Amino acid sequence: MGSKKTRNVLIELLLIFFALANLSIFSVAKGYYGANSLYIIRVMPAQRYIASQRLKDMGAEWAREEFNWQTLNPARGRYDLANADQAIRAYQSQGIKVVGLITYSSLWGSSNPGAGTDAQFYKPNITYWNQYISVLVRRYGHYVKHWEIWNEPNAFWKPAPNPEDYRDILVNAYDTIKSIDPAAQVASGGTTYIDGDYISRYLNDGGWEHLDAISIHYYPGAVGPESNPANKLREELSKLVYNIMIPRGGGKEIWITEMGWQSHDIGEEAQGEVISRAIILARTINEVGKIMVYNLRDETGNSYGLMRNRLQPKPAYNYYKETVKNLGSKRISQWFDLDNNSKFYIFNDAGGAVAAAWNPDRNQITGFHVNASGMTCYDLNGADVTSSVVMSWNNGDVTFSFGPRPVFCQLPDYHIAKADQEKINDEPFEQVAGVSSDELKTKANNLFATVSGTIYSHFKNPTKGEVTIFQENKGKWKKLKKVAVAGSYRLQLPEGKYFLSLDAPGHLSTKTKPFSVKGDSDVNVQASLFNSWIAYASLAGGLLVLIFFVLKYTLRKSKKT
Repeated sequence: MGSKKTRNVLIELLLIFFALANLSIFSVAKGYYGANSLYIIRVMPAQRYIASQRLKDMGAEWAREEFNWQTLNPARGRYDLANADQAIRAYQSQGIKVVGLITYSSLWGSSNPGAGTDAQFYKPNITYWNQYISVLVRRYGHYVKHWEIWNEPNAFWKPAPNPEDYRDILVNAYDTIKSIDPAAQVASGGTTYIDGDYISRYLNDGGWEHLDAISIHYYPGAVGPESNPANKLREELSKLVYNIMIPRGGGKEIWITEMGWQSHDIGEEAQGEVISRAIILARTINEVGKIMVYNLRDETGNSYGLMRNRLQPKPAYNYYKETVKNLGSKRISQWFDLDNNSKFYIFNDAGGAVAAAWNPDRNQITGFHVNASGMTCYDLNGADVTSSVVMSWNNGDVTFSFGPRPVFCQLPDYHIAKADQEKINDEPFEQVAGVSSDELKTKANNLFATVSGTIYSHFKNPTKGEVTIFQENKGKWKKLKKVAVAGSYRLQLPEGKYFLSLDAPGHLSTKTKPFSVKGDSDVNVQASLFNSWIAYASLAGGLLVLIFFVLKYTLRKSKKT
Protein backbone atom coordinates (compact mmCIF):
# COMPACT_ATOMS: atom_id res chain seq x y z
CA MET A 1 0.00 0.00 0.00
CA GLY A 2 2.81 2.36 0.94
CA SER A 3 4.68 1.69 -2.31
CA LYS A 4 1.50 2.36 -4.32
CA LYS A 5 1.02 5.71 -2.55
CA THR A 6 4.65 6.60 -3.17
CA ARG A 7 4.28 5.73 -6.86
CA ASN A 8 1.16 7.89 -7.19
CA VAL A 9 2.88 10.83 -5.50
CA LEU A 10 5.85 10.50 -7.84
CA ILE A 11 3.54 10.44 -10.87
CA GLU A 12 1.74 13.56 -9.62
CA LEU A 13 5.05 15.33 -9.11
CA LEU A 14 6.09 14.39 -12.64
CA LEU A 15 2.85 15.78 -14.02
CA ILE A 16 3.35 19.04 -12.10
CA PHE A 17 6.92 19.28 -13.37
CA PHE A 18 5.95 18.77 -16.99
CA ALA A 19 3.14 21.29 -16.70
CA LEU A 20 5.45 23.92 -15.21
CA ALA A 21 8.12 23.19 -17.79
CA ASN A 22 5.84 24.47 -20.53
CA LEU A 23 5.72 28.01 -19.05
CA SER A 24 8.24 29.48 -21.42
CA ILE A 25 7.68 33.25 -21.51
CA PHE A 26 7.58 35.92 -18.85
CA SER A 27 7.64 39.72 -18.82
CA VAL A 28 9.01 41.82 -15.98
CA ALA A 29 8.41 45.42 -15.04
CA LYS A 30 11.33 47.72 -15.54
CA GLY A 31 13.22 48.12 -12.26
CA TYR A 32 14.03 51.74 -11.43
CA TYR A 33 14.69 51.80 -7.71
CA GLY A 34 17.76 51.12 -5.60
CA ALA A 35 20.24 52.40 -3.05
CA ASN A 36 23.95 52.59 -2.40
CA SER A 37 24.80 49.74 -0.04
CA LEU A 38 28.57 49.33 -0.56
CA TYR A 39 28.89 46.10 1.43
CA ILE A 40 32.46 45.22 0.45
CA ILE A 41 34.21 48.12 2.17
CA ARG A 42 31.55 49.55 4.50
CA VAL A 43 29.25 46.82 5.88
CA MET A 44 30.31 43.99 8.15
CA PRO A 45 29.54 40.52 6.74
CA ALA A 46 27.18 39.73 9.64
CA GLN A 47 24.96 42.69 8.69
CA ARG A 48 24.79 42.08 4.94
CA TYR A 49 21.97 39.55 4.85
CA ILE A 50 19.85 41.76 7.12
CA ALA A 51 20.66 44.77 4.94
CA SER A 52 19.66 42.82 1.81
CA GLN A 53 16.35 41.93 3.44
CA ARG A 54 15.83 45.61 4.27
CA LEU A 55 16.53 46.52 0.63
CA LYS A 56 13.98 44.02 -0.59
CA ASP A 57 11.37 45.07 1.97
CA MET A 58 11.57 48.72 0.95
CA GLY A 59 10.96 47.86 -2.71
CA ALA A 60 14.51 48.34 -3.97
CA GLU A 61 15.56 46.14 -6.86
CA TRP A 62 19.10 47.46 -7.21
CA ALA A 63 22.16 47.94 -5.04
CA ARG A 64 25.23 49.92 -6.01
CA GLU A 65 28.35 48.08 -4.91
CA GLU A 66 31.94 49.33 -5.09
CA PHE A 67 34.61 46.99 -6.49
CA ASN A 68 37.57 49.06 -5.30
CA TRP A 69 40.68 48.03 -7.21
CA GLN A 70 43.18 48.61 -4.39
CA THR A 71 41.00 46.75 -1.89
CA LEU A 72 40.41 43.69 -4.04
CA ASN A 73 43.75 43.60 -5.88
CA PRO A 74 46.27 45.15 -3.44
CA ALA A 75 49.36 43.90 -5.25
CA ARG A 76 50.08 42.73 -8.76
CA GLY A 77 48.96 39.12 -9.08
CA ARG A 78 47.26 39.07 -5.66
CA TYR A 79 43.48 39.11 -5.37
CA ASP A 80 41.54 39.23 -2.09
CA LEU A 81 38.03 38.36 -3.30
CA ALA A 82 36.47 36.32 -0.47
CA ASN A 83 34.86 39.45 0.97
CA ALA A 84 33.37 40.40 -2.39
CA ASP A 85 32.17 36.83 -2.95
CA GLN A 86 30.26 36.94 0.33
CA ALA A 87 28.74 40.34 -0.54
CA ILE A 88 27.42 39.00 -3.86
CA ARG A 89 25.92 35.98 -2.09
CA ALA A 90 24.11 38.36 0.28
CA TYR A 91 22.56 40.22 -2.66
CA GLN A 92 21.66 36.97 -4.38
CA SER A 93 19.87 35.73 -1.26
CA GLN A 94 17.17 38.38 -1.78
CA GLY A 95 17.34 38.70 -5.57
CA ILE A 96 18.82 42.22 -5.40
CA LYS A 97 20.46 43.15 -8.70
CA VAL A 98 23.84 44.89 -8.58
CA VAL A 99 25.35 47.90 -10.32
CA GLY A 100 29.06 47.22 -9.99
CA LEU A 101 31.10 50.41 -9.48
CA ILE A 102 34.68 49.85 -10.69
CA THR A 103 36.96 52.38 -9.02
CA TYR A 104 39.70 53.80 -8.59
CA SER A 105 43.30 53.06 -9.67
CA SER A 106 45.21 50.65 -7.48
CA LEU A 107 48.29 52.23 -5.91
CA TRP A 108 50.53 49.86 -7.85
CA GLY A 109 48.51 50.02 -11.11
CA SER A 110 48.33 53.81 -11.27
CA SER A 111 50.07 55.85 -13.97
CA ASN A 112 51.74 57.66 -11.05
CA PRO A 113 52.49 54.98 -8.42
CA GLY A 114 54.92 57.30 -6.63
CA ALA A 115 52.14 59.71 -5.58
CA GLY A 116 51.36 57.89 -2.32
CA THR A 117 47.67 57.49 -1.54
CA ASP A 118 46.87 60.07 -4.24
CA ALA A 119 48.04 57.52 -6.80
CA GLN A 120 44.54 56.02 -6.77
CA PHE A 121 43.15 59.17 -8.41
CA TYR A 122 45.60 59.22 -11.31
CA LYS A 123 44.71 57.61 -14.61
CA PRO A 124 45.35 53.87 -14.34
CA ASN A 125 47.86 51.94 -16.39
CA ILE A 126 45.54 50.76 -19.19
CA THR A 127 47.01 47.25 -19.41
CA TYR A 128 46.57 46.62 -15.68
CA TRP A 129 43.15 48.33 -15.72
CA ASN A 130 41.87 46.01 -18.43
CA GLN A 131 43.27 42.98 -16.61
CA TYR A 132 41.51 43.91 -13.38
CA ILE A 133 38.19 44.51 -15.11
CA SER A 134 38.53 41.18 -16.91
CA VAL A 135 38.95 39.36 -13.58
CA LEU A 136 35.84 41.06 -12.15
CA VAL A 137 33.60 40.30 -15.10
CA ARG A 138 34.73 36.68 -15.39
CA ARG A 139 34.19 36.10 -11.67
CA TYR A 140 30.98 38.08 -11.06
CA GLY A 141 29.47 38.47 -14.53
CA HIS A 142 27.08 35.58 -13.89
CA TYR A 143 25.21 37.91 -11.52
CA VAL A 144 26.49 41.45 -12.05
CA LYS A 145 25.26 42.61 -15.46
CA HIS A 146 25.53 46.37 -14.95
CA TRP A 147 28.81 48.23 -14.44
CA GLU A 148 29.67 51.86 -13.69
CA ILE A 149 33.15 53.08 -14.57
CA TRP A 150 34.83 55.26 -11.90
CA ASN A 151 33.21 57.47 -9.28
CA GLU A 152 32.86 61.22 -9.82
CA PRO A 153 35.65 61.56 -12.39
CA ASN A 154 35.03 65.32 -12.57
CA ALA A 155 36.30 65.53 -8.97
CA PHE A 156 38.33 62.43 -8.04
CA TRP A 157 41.00 62.70 -10.73
CA LYS A 158 44.61 63.83 -10.44
CA PRO A 159 46.39 66.05 -11.18
CA ALA A 160 43.13 67.68 -12.39
CA PRO A 161 39.87 66.42 -13.92
CA ASN A 162 40.45 65.51 -17.56
CA PRO A 163 37.43 64.26 -19.56
CA GLU A 164 39.62 63.11 -22.45
CA ASP A 165 41.76 60.91 -20.18
CA TYR A 166 38.58 59.65 -18.52
CA ARG A 167 37.13 58.74 -21.93
CA ASP A 168 40.19 56.53 -22.54
CA ILE A 169 39.55 54.39 -19.45
CA LEU A 170 35.79 54.31 -20.19
CA VAL A 171 36.34 53.05 -23.75
CA ASN A 172 38.79 50.40 -22.57
CA ALA A 173 36.46 49.27 -19.79
CA TYR A 174 33.50 49.07 -22.18
CA ASP A 175 35.44 47.03 -24.75
CA THR A 176 36.83 44.66 -22.09
CA ILE A 177 33.45 44.06 -20.46
CA LYS A 178 31.60 43.56 -23.75
CA SER A 179 34.25 41.14 -25.04
CA ILE A 180 33.50 38.86 -22.08
CA ASP A 181 29.79 39.55 -21.53
CA PRO A 182 28.18 41.18 -24.61
CA ALA A 183 24.84 41.50 -22.78
CA ALA A 184 26.33 43.54 -19.93
CA GLN A 185 25.37 47.21 -19.59
CA VAL A 186 28.12 49.79 -19.06
CA ALA A 187 27.59 53.30 -17.68
CA SER A 188 29.95 56.22 -17.34
CA GLY A 189 30.97 57.30 -13.85
CA GLY A 190 28.50 59.50 -12.04
CA THR A 191 29.61 63.14 -12.00
CA THR A 192 29.32 65.13 -8.75
CA TYR A 193 26.44 67.06 -10.33
CA ILE A 194 24.95 67.11 -13.84
CA ASP A 195 28.15 68.57 -15.30
CA GLY A 196 27.11 69.13 -18.90
CA ASP A 197 30.46 70.45 -20.13
CA TYR A 198 32.45 67.55 -18.66
CA ILE A 199 29.93 64.97 -19.91
CA SER A 200 29.89 66.45 -23.43
CA ARG A 201 33.67 66.31 -23.65
CA TYR A 202 34.04 62.66 -22.67
CA LEU A 203 31.19 61.71 -25.01
CA ASN A 204 33.06 63.17 -28.00
CA ASP A 205 35.38 61.14 -30.24
CA GLY A 206 33.89 57.72 -29.51
CA GLY A 207 32.76 58.13 -25.92
CA TRP A 208 29.05 58.11 -26.82
CA GLU A 209 29.45 54.83 -28.68
CA HIS A 210 31.16 53.22 -25.69
CA LEU A 211 28.45 53.38 -23.05
CA ASP A 212 24.88 52.25 -22.51
CA ALA A 213 24.01 54.88 -19.91
CA ILE A 214 25.22 58.21 -18.53
CA SER A 215 25.49 58.26 -14.74
CA ILE A 216 25.02 61.42 -12.70
CA HIS A 217 24.85 62.37 -9.02
CA TYR A 218 22.49 64.87 -7.44
CA TYR A 219 23.17 66.68 -4.15
CA PRO A 220 21.32 70.00 -3.86
CA GLY A 221 22.31 70.59 -0.23
CA ALA A 222 19.72 71.54 2.36
CA VAL A 223 16.97 72.42 -0.14
CA GLY A 224 14.46 70.32 -2.04
CA PRO A 225 14.90 68.98 -5.58
CA GLU A 226 12.67 71.71 -7.03
CA SER A 227 13.83 74.66 -4.90
CA ASN A 228 17.27 75.86 -6.09
CA PRO A 229 16.76 77.86 -9.31
CA ALA A 230 20.23 76.83 -10.51
CA ASN A 231 19.89 73.13 -9.65
CA LYS A 232 16.33 71.88 -10.11
CA LEU A 233 16.41 68.13 -10.67
CA ARG A 234 13.80 67.87 -13.43
CA GLU A 235 15.18 70.85 -15.35
CA GLU A 236 18.78 69.64 -15.11
CA LEU A 237 17.81 66.18 -16.35
CA SER A 238 15.89 67.78 -19.23
CA LYS A 239 18.97 69.77 -20.23
CA LEU A 240 21.02 66.56 -20.27
CA VAL A 241 18.45 64.88 -22.51
CA TYR A 242 17.78 67.72 -24.96
CA ASN A 243 21.19 69.40 -25.09
CA ILE A 244 23.50 66.37 -24.95
CA MET A 245 21.76 63.06 -25.59
CA ILE A 246 19.21 63.78 -28.34
CA PRO A 247 21.71 65.63 -30.59
CA ARG A 248 23.85 62.47 -30.47
CA GLY A 249 20.95 60.23 -31.46
CA GLY A 250 19.39 59.40 -28.07
CA GLY A 251 18.44 55.85 -27.17
CA LYS A 252 20.57 55.62 -24.01
CA GLU A 253 19.61 55.78 -20.35
CA ILE A 254 20.43 58.09 -17.47
CA TRP A 255 21.37 56.39 -14.21
CA ILE A 256 21.14 58.49 -11.06
CA THR A 257 23.67 56.46 -9.08
CA GLU A 258 23.80 58.83 -6.08
CA MET A 259 21.20 61.24 -4.75
CA GLY A 260 20.74 62.26 -1.14
CA TRP A 261 20.17 64.59 1.77
CA GLN A 262 21.56 64.49 5.31
CA SER A 263 18.95 64.20 8.03
CA HIS A 264 21.08 66.18 10.51
CA ASP A 265 20.92 69.14 8.08
CA ILE A 266 17.17 69.19 7.42
CA GLY A 267 15.60 66.76 9.91
CA GLU A 268 14.53 63.17 9.49
CA GLU A 269 10.96 63.89 8.35
CA ALA A 270 12.10 66.45 5.78
CA GLN A 271 14.78 64.05 4.52
CA GLY A 272 12.12 61.47 3.73
CA GLU A 273 9.90 64.07 2.07
CA VAL A 274 12.55 65.42 -0.30
CA ILE A 275 13.73 61.92 -1.25
CA SER A 276 10.16 61.01 -2.15
CA ARG A 277 9.78 64.19 -4.23
CA ALA A 278 13.09 63.62 -5.99
CA ILE A 279 12.09 60.07 -6.99
CA ILE A 280 8.79 61.37 -8.36
CA LEU A 281 10.53 64.11 -10.36
CA ALA A 282 13.15 61.72 -11.75
CA ARG A 283 10.41 59.36 -12.91
CA THR A 284 8.93 62.12 -15.09
CA ILE A 285 11.99 61.85 -17.38
CA ASN A 286 11.66 58.77 -19.58
CA GLU A 287 15.41 58.40 -20.09
CA VAL A 288 16.00 57.83 -16.36
CA GLY A 289 16.46 54.09 -15.95
CA LYS A 290 17.82 53.84 -12.40
CA ILE A 291 17.38 55.95 -9.26
CA MET A 292 19.77 54.98 -6.49
CA VAL A 293 19.52 56.87 -3.22
CA TYR A 294 22.65 57.60 -1.22
CA ASN A 295 22.80 55.95 1.26
CA LEU A 296 21.23 52.78 2.63
CA ARG A 297 22.37 53.60 6.17
CA ASP A 298 24.09 56.35 8.11
CA GLU A 299 27.86 56.15 8.42
CA THR A 300 30.40 57.76 10.69
CA GLY A 301 30.42 61.45 9.85
CA ASN A 302 27.27 61.57 7.74
CA SER A 303 23.53 61.03 8.03
CA TYR A 304 22.55 60.36 4.41
CA GLY A 305 21.10 56.95 5.28
CA LEU A 306 17.56 55.73 4.87
CA MET A 307 18.39 53.82 8.05
CA ARG A 308 20.57 54.48 11.06
CA ASN A 309 23.95 52.81 11.31
CA ARG A 310 22.55 49.66 12.95
CA LEU A 311 19.89 49.33 10.22
CA GLN A 312 16.96 50.81 12.16
CA PRO A 313 14.66 52.51 9.60
CA LYS A 314 14.35 56.30 9.63
CA PRO A 315 11.22 58.00 8.23
CA ALA A 316 13.02 58.18 4.88
CA TYR A 317 13.03 54.38 4.66
CA ASN A 318 9.25 54.15 5.00
CA TYR A 319 8.64 57.16 2.73
CA TYR A 320 10.88 55.60 0.07
CA LYS A 321 8.96 52.35 0.38
CA GLU A 322 5.57 54.05 0.02
CA THR A 323 6.75 56.10 -2.96
CA VAL A 324 8.03 53.02 -4.79
CA LYS A 325 4.84 51.10 -3.99
CA ASN A 326 2.66 53.83 -5.49
CA LEU A 327 4.72 54.62 -8.58
CA GLY A 328 5.91 51.12 -9.46
CA SER A 329 6.67 51.03 -13.18
CA LYS A 330 3.87 53.44 -14.17
CA ARG A 331 4.82 56.06 -16.75
CA ILE A 332 4.24 59.80 -16.57
CA SER A 333 0.99 60.65 -18.34
CA GLN A 334 0.10 64.25 -17.45
CA TRP A 335 1.40 66.88 -15.07
CA PHE A 336 0.10 70.07 -13.55
CA ASP A 337 2.69 72.65 -12.43
CA LEU A 338 0.23 75.07 -10.88
CA ASP A 339 0.78 78.82 -10.48
CA ASN A 340 1.53 78.60 -6.76
CA ASN A 341 4.26 75.96 -7.34
CA SER A 342 1.94 73.10 -6.39
CA LYS A 343 2.64 69.86 -8.26
CA PHE A 344 0.13 67.26 -9.42
CA TYR A 345 1.88 64.58 -11.54
CA ILE A 346 -0.16 61.69 -12.93
CA PHE A 347 1.44 58.30 -13.63
CA ASN A 348 -0.50 55.62 -15.45
CA ASP A 349 -0.40 52.04 -16.72
CA ALA A 350 -2.81 49.15 -17.23
CA GLY A 351 -3.21 48.88 -13.45
CA GLY A 352 -4.65 52.39 -13.19
CA ALA A 353 -3.58 55.98 -12.63
CA VAL A 354 -1.92 57.45 -9.54
CA ALA A 355 -1.15 61.14 -8.97
CA ALA A 356 1.64 62.46 -6.77
CA ALA A 357 0.76 65.84 -5.24
CA TRP A 358 2.74 68.33 -3.15
CA ASN A 359 3.86 71.92 -2.77
CA PRO A 360 7.55 72.30 -1.83
CA ASP A 361 7.14 75.72 -0.24
CA ARG A 362 4.06 75.75 1.97
CA ASN A 363 0.55 74.48 2.55
CA GLN A 364 -1.62 75.70 -0.30
CA ILE A 365 -5.26 75.12 -1.32
CA THR A 366 -5.77 75.13 -5.10
CA GLY A 367 -8.55 74.23 -7.51
CA PHE A 368 -8.10 72.47 -10.86
CA HIS A 369 -9.74 69.77 -13.02
CA VAL A 370 -8.89 66.07 -13.32
CA ASN A 371 -10.52 63.71 -15.80
CA ALA A 372 -11.39 60.89 -13.40
CA SER A 373 -14.47 59.55 -11.64
CA GLY A 374 -13.06 60.06 -8.15
CA MET A 375 -9.96 60.47 -6.00
CA THR A 376 -8.68 58.53 -2.98
CA CYS A 377 -5.45 59.80 -1.41
CA TYR A 378 -2.83 58.26 0.88
CA ASP A 379 0.09 59.84 2.73
CA LEU A 380 3.67 58.60 2.97
CA ASN A 381 2.71 56.33 5.85
CA GLY A 382 0.00 54.67 3.75
CA ALA A 383 -2.86 56.28 5.70
CA ASP A 384 -6.03 57.38 3.91
CA VAL A 385 -6.01 61.20 4.01
CA THR A 386 -8.68 61.86 1.38
CA SER A 387 -10.90 63.82 3.76
CA SER A 388 -7.94 66.05 4.73
CA VAL A 389 -6.63 66.91 1.27
CA VAL A 390 -9.67 66.74 -1.04
CA MET A 391 -11.61 69.80 0.08
CA SER A 392 -14.28 69.40 -2.60
CA TRP A 393 -14.99 67.23 -5.65
CA ASN A 394 -17.54 67.83 -8.39
CA ASN A 395 -17.23 65.70 -11.53
CA GLY A 396 -13.46 66.20 -11.69
CA ASP A 397 -13.39 69.79 -10.45
CA VAL A 398 -11.29 69.43 -7.32
CA THR A 399 -10.18 71.78 -4.57
CA PHE A 400 -7.02 70.27 -3.12
CA SER A 401 -4.82 70.99 -0.11
CA PHE A 402 -1.12 70.70 -1.01
CA GLY A 403 1.83 70.54 1.40
CA PRO A 404 5.56 69.69 1.38
CA ARG A 405 4.89 66.02 2.13
CA PRO A 406 3.72 64.20 -1.05
CA VAL A 407 0.43 62.33 -1.10
CA PHE A 408 -0.56 59.72 -3.67
CA CYS A 409 -4.07 59.77 -5.11
CA GLN A 410 -5.71 56.91 -6.98
CA LEU A 411 -7.71 58.15 -9.97
CA PRO A 412 -10.31 55.61 -11.18
CA ASP A 413 -11.37 55.97 -14.83
CA TYR A 414 -8.64 58.52 -15.46
CA HIS A 415 -8.20 59.68 -19.06
CA ILE A 416 -6.83 62.64 -20.99
CA ALA A 417 -9.69 64.48 -22.65
CA LYS A 418 -9.25 65.29 -26.33
CA ALA A 419 -9.24 69.04 -25.63
CA ASP A 420 -6.57 68.56 -22.98
CA GLN A 421 -4.48 66.43 -25.33
CA GLU A 422 -4.66 69.12 -28.02
CA LYS A 423 -3.65 71.69 -25.44
CA ILE A 424 -0.69 69.55 -24.35
CA ASN A 425 0.37 69.09 -27.98
CA ASP A 426 0.08 72.81 -28.77
CA GLU A 427 1.76 74.22 -25.66
CA PRO A 428 5.12 75.89 -26.37
CA PHE A 429 8.05 73.89 -25.07
CA GLU A 430 9.92 75.23 -22.08
CA GLN A 431 13.17 77.02 -22.85
CA VAL A 432 16.04 74.69 -21.98
CA ALA A 433 19.62 75.95 -21.72
CA GLY A 434 19.70 78.07 -24.83
CA VAL A 435 17.76 75.68 -27.08
CA SER A 436 14.85 77.45 -28.77
CA SER A 437 11.24 76.29 -28.35
CA ASP A 438 11.00 75.54 -32.08
CA GLU A 439 14.14 73.40 -31.96
CA LEU A 440 12.83 71.46 -28.98
CA LYS A 441 9.47 70.88 -30.61
CA THR A 442 11.13 69.71 -33.84
CA LYS A 443 13.34 67.33 -31.87
CA ALA A 444 10.38 66.00 -29.90
CA ASN A 445 8.29 65.45 -33.04
CA ASN A 446 11.16 63.51 -34.61
CA LEU A 447 11.82 61.34 -31.56
CA PHE A 448 11.69 57.61 -31.85
CA ALA A 449 10.76 55.45 -28.90
CA THR A 450 13.41 53.22 -27.36
CA VAL A 451 12.31 49.59 -27.08
CA SER A 452 14.85 47.74 -24.98
CA GLY A 453 15.18 44.38 -23.31
CA THR A 454 17.16 41.20 -22.98
CA ILE A 455 16.74 37.72 -24.42
CA TYR A 456 17.39 35.26 -21.59
CA SER A 457 17.88 31.54 -21.76
CA HIS A 458 15.63 29.49 -19.51
CA PHE A 459 18.31 29.64 -16.82
CA LYS A 460 18.35 33.47 -16.79
CA ASN A 461 21.58 33.85 -18.78
CA PRO A 462 21.49 36.45 -21.58
CA THR A 463 21.83 34.72 -24.92
CA LYS A 464 22.58 35.74 -28.49
CA GLY A 465 19.71 35.67 -30.92
CA GLU A 466 17.52 37.62 -33.32
CA VAL A 467 14.68 40.06 -32.76
CA THR A 468 12.12 40.35 -35.55
CA ILE A 469 9.96 43.46 -35.41
CA PHE A 470 6.36 43.38 -36.62
CA GLN A 471 4.32 46.58 -37.00
CA GLU A 472 0.56 46.93 -37.33
CA ASN A 473 -0.42 48.53 -40.63
CA LYS A 474 -4.10 49.02 -41.48
CA GLY A 475 -5.18 46.25 -39.14
CA LYS A 476 -2.58 43.75 -40.39
CA TRP A 477 0.82 42.81 -39.00
CA LYS A 478 3.73 43.57 -41.30
CA LYS A 479 7.31 42.36 -40.80
CA LEU A 480 9.47 45.47 -40.40
CA LYS A 481 12.99 44.14 -39.93
CA LYS A 482 15.16 41.54 -38.22
CA VAL A 483 18.03 42.48 -35.89
CA ALA A 484 20.83 40.25 -34.58
CA VAL A 485 21.44 40.88 -30.86
CA ALA A 486 23.98 39.78 -28.27
CA GLY A 487 21.52 39.31 -25.41
CA SER A 488 20.42 42.90 -24.81
CA TYR A 489 18.83 45.04 -27.49
CA ARG A 490 17.82 48.68 -27.92
CA LEU A 491 15.55 49.43 -30.88
CA GLN A 492 14.56 52.88 -32.12
CA LEU A 493 10.96 52.75 -33.40
CA PRO A 494 8.54 55.46 -34.55
CA GLU A 495 5.06 55.75 -33.09
CA GLY A 496 2.92 52.71 -33.74
CA LYS A 497 1.83 49.31 -32.50
CA TYR A 498 4.31 46.43 -32.53
CA PHE A 499 5.16 42.96 -31.33
CA LEU A 500 8.54 41.23 -31.30
CA SER A 501 9.45 37.70 -32.30
CA LEU A 502 12.47 36.47 -30.34
CA ASP A 503 14.70 33.65 -31.56
CA ALA A 504 17.90 32.09 -30.23
CA PRO A 505 19.81 28.93 -31.24
CA GLY A 506 18.78 25.91 -29.19
CA HIS A 507 15.65 27.60 -27.85
CA LEU A 508 12.00 27.73 -28.78
CA SER A 509 11.07 31.04 -30.39
CA THR A 510 8.45 33.21 -28.76
CA LYS A 511 6.46 36.36 -29.41
CA THR A 512 5.79 39.28 -27.11
CA LYS A 513 2.35 40.70 -26.54
CA PRO A 514 1.50 43.66 -28.81
CA PHE A 515 2.59 47.00 -27.37
CA SER A 516 2.26 50.64 -28.42
CA VAL A 517 4.92 53.32 -28.48
CA LYS A 518 4.26 57.04 -28.63
CA GLY A 519 6.58 60.03 -28.86
CA ASP A 520 9.70 59.51 -26.76
CA SER A 521 8.11 56.97 -24.43
CA ASP A 522 10.23 53.92 -23.69
CA VAL A 523 9.19 50.27 -23.59
CA ASN A 524 11.12 47.55 -21.79
CA VAL A 525 10.55 43.91 -22.72
CA GLN A 526 12.48 41.02 -21.26
CA ALA A 527 11.77 37.44 -22.23
CA SER A 528 13.01 34.03 -21.24
CA LEU A 529 13.24 31.48 -24.04
CA PHE A 530 12.68 27.86 -23.17
CA ASN A 531 15.55 25.52 -24.00
CA SER A 532 14.40 23.35 -26.90
CA TRP A 533 15.97 20.16 -25.51
CA ILE A 534 14.22 20.66 -22.17
CA ALA A 535 10.99 21.42 -24.03
CA TYR A 536 11.24 18.25 -26.12
CA ALA A 537 12.18 16.22 -23.03
CA SER A 538 9.18 17.70 -21.20
CA LEU A 539 6.84 16.80 -24.04
CA ALA A 540 8.34 13.32 -24.27
CA GLY A 541 8.00 12.90 -20.53
CA GLY A 542 4.41 14.04 -20.66
CA LEU A 543 3.74 11.59 -23.48
CA LEU A 544 5.32 8.75 -21.48
CA VAL A 545 3.10 9.58 -18.51
CA LEU A 546 0.07 9.54 -20.80
CA ILE A 547 1.11 6.19 -22.30
CA PHE A 548 1.63 4.84 -18.80
CA PHE A 549 -1.94 5.70 -17.79
CA VAL A 550 -3.38 4.36 -21.07
CA LEU A 551 -1.54 1.03 -20.67
CA LYS A 552 -2.54 0.82 -17.03
CA TYR A 553 -6.19 1.42 -17.93
CA THR A 554 -6.01 -1.10 -20.82
CA LEU A 555 -4.41 -3.83 -18.69
CA ARG A 556 -6.92 -3.30 -15.90
CA LYS A 557 -9.80 -3.55 -18.36
CA SER A 558 -8.37 -6.68 -20.03
CA LYS A 559 -8.04 -8.40 -16.63
CA LYS A 560 -11.71 -7.75 -15.91
CA THR A 561 -12.74 -9.30 -19.20
